[in-house]
Amino acid sequence: MITADSLPDDVATLKALVLAGQAAQLAAESKARNLEAEVRARTLLIEQMKFTIARLKHEQYGPWPEHLPRERIVYPAPAHCPCCGGDRLRKISEGLTETLELVPRRGARAGAVRRARGRSDEMAPTAD
Repeated sequence: MITADSLPDDVATLKALVLAGQAAQLAAESKARNLEAEVRARTLLIEQMKFTIARLKHEQYGPWPEHLPRERIVYPAPAHCPCCGGDRLRKISEGLTETLELVPRRGARAGAVRRARGRSDEMAPTAD
């Protein structure tokens, strides 16, 4: 740790110490930015690989045959906002998951829909 007694009395030496400290800080910040960029690049590469794997799996197995009968199960979305309890919700998305259910001597496609609701913009809370 630097104390007042350990610092030199010469102004030029003190300036050199300050400049060296600033240079070290800039080098550390640059290294941190480079590491953050590398993390972002690797995260993007992982996402691209996941997408490629999913595409290859789809190509390998193909989509479900169209002749299979479909069963649609709809799970209800919440009627009230979990944050504020408001009931003026609107549909914002719908997710569909298809699974193949093997029933003896019969195959069927089952689709599960999860509906999501959210508050419209005019109901959004304001920061006061």
